[in-house]
Amino acid sequence: MAKVSLSIKSLNSTDFNEDKVQKLESNDIPFEINDEKIYLISKGTVDVQSRTYNKPYSKFCMQIADSAKEASISMGEGGLDGEKLAILFQVFGWDLEFEIELSCGGEYESGTLITDEDPDTYEMIWVFSVEDSSSQEEDEDLQENLFQEFEGWDTDNSSARLVIVSLKKNIKNLDEEELLDYYGLTDGDDGEIQSYMYSDSIEGLTSSQEFGTDVFKNEITSAKDFFDKFLKFNFDHLWFIDNDGLKFISEIGDEDISLVEKNYSMFEYAIVCEVCHLTGEDY
Repeated sequence: MAKVSLSIKSLNSTDFNEDKVQKLESNDIPFEINDEKIYLISKGTVDVQSRTYNKPYSKFCMQIADSAKEASISMGEGGLDGEKLAILFQVFGWDLEFEIELSCGGEYESGTLITDEDPDTYEMIWVFSVEDSSSQEEDEDLQENLFQEFEGWDTDNSSARLVIVSLKKNIKNLDEEELLDYYGLTDGDDGEIQSYMYSDSIEGLTSSQEFGTDVFKNEITSAKDFFDKFLKFNFDHLWFIDNDGLKFISEIGDEDISLVEKNYSMFEYAIVCEVCHLTGEDY
């Protein structure tokens, strides 16, 4: 049986409180604490696969997804039980909301899962709104308009400072050799990628430990804040990591801000780094 992949983002948070933490822990409900707030599951998007329980939130996320009765793709776990749902209401309030993407083989479905009141029984129920295919096509058109051909780089320069944005699920698709190749450089010969030393000073970014020691990979806490702030830093190029690799957006300062704003939902993670041209003095 083919495995189902799930990407889920919880839009539910509450102010930090020890009683709330204890209630969640005693009911095996996953959460993350960040900046004096409690985030249900995690602050960002998480990815799980059916029948794979390698993360503390795996089963819970599958049950949330399976609570979307209207979804045509199932994780095979069944919906969240009433007792845990009641705890969620107590801690996070009545209006729960999740963004969900499901895929299995060639099938794909995405939408928003919320809790709402049944107009007949006045009980709280799950409602899943499937993303309209026309809006998906519109998003694809926007993305196509966002990208352009990279016209190269003067290798006489010592370095190029880059911002590379991505959905979380694609952040690991970065091919450093491919990136260096765009700049006419070869990894281990005359080029290398280095971390940008001021990345922690950019408002809208938070350092992520998920990818090991590469300190230049960061989660975007607010795409709008991020793009408002990073322009004051001396970056050169803006790139995007798609399912099939790198795509060039623009030179910094030349980007079409209206297109960038319409594509904010694609910008969950950022790599801020430098492509460095090594000369004989650097070896």
